[in-house]
Amino acid sequence: MVNLVANAWSIEGDRVLRGPSWLEIDRFDITAKAPRTTSKDDVKLMLRSLLADRFALVAHPDTKVLPAFVLTVGKNGSKMKEADGTGEPGCQYKPPPDNPPAGSPPPYIAFSCHSVHDGRLCRRPA
Repeated sequence: MVNLVANAWSIEGDRVLRGPSWLEIDRFDITAKAPRTTSKDDVKLMLRSLLADRFALVAHPDTKVLPAFVLTVGKNGSKMKEADGTGEPGCQYKPPPDNPPAGSPPPYIAFSCHSVHDGRLCRRPA
């Protein structure tokens, strides 16, 4: 459903915020027809109307500051090595310790990633 909303308003799916609880979970099959001469903009308007009529969705365009993280290279340079493509590519979640010491800061969310490049899994060319 998030993808339909994002498509109807020409935005990225991660910019759809604060919808009903079912918005990201429930799945629907939607079939609609439009004349071949209908422009993409008109199809999006029709989709907006369908979402409002059938799902009672109302959009409220807004600008909101959200927290974000930026990964930068430190002053001493990167200590990471470029992936050589060997081994099983992917990222594994590393859970926090079961019993952190009292008064310690909240644990970080940690992943261990191997053979990953630019957000895509790397495979060695055959």
